[in-house]
Amino acid sequence: MKNRIFYVTLLLILLGCQHEQLNEIPNEKASNEFFVSESEAINVSLARPTAAMTRFYTHDKEIESCYAYCSEESATTQFYAINYKGGGFVIVSADKRTIPILASSDEDCFVLEEEYLMPEGLWGWMKNISCVIDSLRTNNLTQDELVKSMWKSFVDISTRSDDGDDYDEDGPDDEVVTPVCQGPNYGFRETDAIVGPLLNTKWDQVNGYNSCIPKTCGMTNAPAGCVAVSLAQIMKYYKSPSTYNWNSMPDALPTDATSLFLLEIGKNIKINYDCDGSSASNDNALSALKNKYGYITAKLADYNYDKVRNEVLNAKRPVILSGGSKGFLGVYKNGHSWICDGVEVMGSYRCVYDEELKEYYTLRIAEYLYLHMNWGWGGRCDGWYSFSDFHPTGNEHSYNYKTKMITSLIPTL
Repeated sequence: MKNRIFYVTLLLILLGCQHEQLNEIPNEKASNEFFVSESEAINVSLARPTAAMTRFYTHDKEIESCYAYCSEESATTQFYAINYKGGGFVIVSADKRTIPILASSDEDCFVLEEEYLMPEGLWGWMKNISCVIDSLRTNNLTQDELVKSMWKSFVDISTRSDDGDDYDEDGPDDEVVTPVCQGPNYGFRETDAIVGPLLNTKWDQVNGYNSCIPKTCGMTNAPAGCVAVSLAQIMKYYKSPSTYNWNSMPDALPTDATSLFLLEIGKNIKINYDCDGSSASNDNALSALKNKYGYITAKLADYNYDKVRNEVLNAKRPVILSGGSKGFLGVYKNGHSWICDGVEVMGSYRCVYDEELKEYYTLRIAEYLYLHMNWGWGGRCDGWYSFSDFHPTGNEHSYNYKTKMITSLIPTL
């Protein structure tokens, strides 16, 4: 069987997804055969890890909380945000027609809150995932065989004996899976490569990072702007231009120097400061990078997943991403900017029983990818997210409208 590249499931057709609400786990269970219950999601989050996957989840983790993200229209959970005691989270799909793990982090926690309290890019990701799953259910689509195998690759309680041996329902009765299927190639594991996260910074738009912004909003100042934070974190990563005192701008502590730097960037990209959110255009951001800060090779283009993958994985350069939502008459609104600073290529394996040889062997059935996102909100919810495509067809309300990328960020000063 040839390996197939499986591009997560954001390529599916999206239909009607406009309003979401945030709820704790509902009591009712969807009748759909592909629905994932709370207990099933927790089992996935605590599934036996392989040696290469300890950053995702481990068997000795304890659950701190489990919340559901629900569609207001269907009132049926789209995914679960599961937080671990001591930090870290996993987002598990509530539908078995998508990959099981949608996102993860080994630090921080994932708290479902209203839109204005969350990173704009993250909110857009949540809306798109919600739309994907709603579309699967509305159109009653079938389960892809690769996705089915991915879910199967998690160790299920019903196929594990008390002494920890694995059994395969496709093999002979009571046949214990051989050690080859208990090794690191069983289930999810790292495959080709992993790069990142490249950035160490956890800069924010508020919480002291906006102390020098001239526009006041009651007892505080307007946000520094997500575009400014994205550019600033890129320059801090390269410590370029070299004329700045980068030591005066710590990775995770606001200082006057950092706030002044964000203000300077804001002026150069012509930010419109507003209490509800400060905005700037991608064109102005590109111009400032090239003409003010020496990133003369920087390029602005429509989002292309392969380009982002190669830029981060091969060139080991972070990429600035941006997107928004489509308003009335196609007007671009709710724009947001963040940084992709990591790529991980993952593989899914399963045990297969050979009738002729009378033995098990591991079969690599799929490859898929996660991107590490620095949302520019003080490190909040930074993590690895399934992000294969930003342009699913058929949904005029997609949050990721006119998605752009700034690549080839190579310093010269």
